[in-house]
Amino acid sequence: SRSVALAAVPRGAAAEHTERAVRAAAQAATDFSWLSRGDTVLVKPACNSPNPYPATTDPVALRAVVALLREQGAGRVIVADMSGVQFVRFTKDRLHGSTRSLMRRNGLERAAQDAGAEVHAFEEPGWDAFFAEQPLARGSWTGPIWLPALLKEVDHVVLLPRTSRHLLAGST
Repeated sequence: SRSVALAAVPRGAAAEHTERAVRAAAQAATDFSWLSRGDTVLVKPACNSPNPYPATTDPVALRAVVALLREQGAGRVIVADMSGVQFVRFTKDRLHGSTRSLMRRNGLERAAQDAGAEVHAFEEPGWDAFFAEQPLARGSWTGPIWLPALLKEVDHVVLLPRTSRHLLAGST
């Protein structure tokens, strides 16, 4: 069975209120039985720009999730993303921009590090650090999806998005 858990905080709430709400929502959604002591977890935030939350994932929420994963037994927590083409352009022959730099500017890097996570930018290891995966479902996307090889090194992936509208995905 799947569950959805929500916890709200008022606009401008203090960080500790947001952290408590994030923890409460996570603990209402899962008992963490999927996480074994020492597992490696990749937390994928939305770092689409240098702009602060709500344009990107809330650093306070990121810090709370990483801390909770560590408390629940995760051995290694990696926070990783690659920003979109507005700020990072990445091809086999060229890299322009830096997700790490954006994470530094919007506070995600510090939040991850403060909670004990490693920070990775998917583009940093280069083009060969990606692999092609063909989607099982046939929809509007017909070609392979290029995924970071780092995904093969982790036991679990936790998505930590932001509420948004997206050209290709609709509401996310």
